[in-house]
Amino acid sequence: MVEKSTSKNEQENSEYLEKYAINYKKKRKISKTEKNERLESEKTKKLIKIIFVFLTIIGLILYFFNKKNEISLNKNGIMSKAIITDIIESDNFENRITTYVSSYILKFEFSTKKNRKIKSTVEISESDFDSYFNKEIKVSDTIEIIYLPKKPELNKLKRIEIMK
Repeated sequence: MVEKSTSKNEQENSEYLEKYAINYKKKRKISKTEKNERLESEKTKKLIKIIFVFLTIIGLILYFFNKKNEISLNKNGIMSKAIITDIIESDNFENRITTYVSSYILKFEFSTKKNRKIKSTVEISESDFDSYFNKEIKVSDTIEIIYLPKKPELNKLKRIEIMK
């Protein structure tokens, strides 16, 4: 009886090994295609990381450039009067949160100390409007701006000073 059970075990073992060998071969064939897919996936992930880093660096450069311009305007800017040439109200809806955002696009023109005429455009959100104007504005109104004498295209609206 012992001999029969041993031969039965050997038979089961050999069947198991054959199945294992067949499955291993199948897995090996699949793994080559999987390997290619994994390599492509890794390449894609690397590319996404590179793009993310690149965009982050560009964003930081733009942020610091804008800050530099803001500091330069505050430090070296000259105040001047400008005339509003056009006012465009811009309405935006954000559907996911159903937020309504309104802003004003102001086009204005001013002359530098060297009598150079400059045309410029600025967008002001409705929520910031009161920090620039204490009354309703219209085309041909005079507003105060700040510009750089060496680069008058770099300008901004002057905020009104609120007394505390």
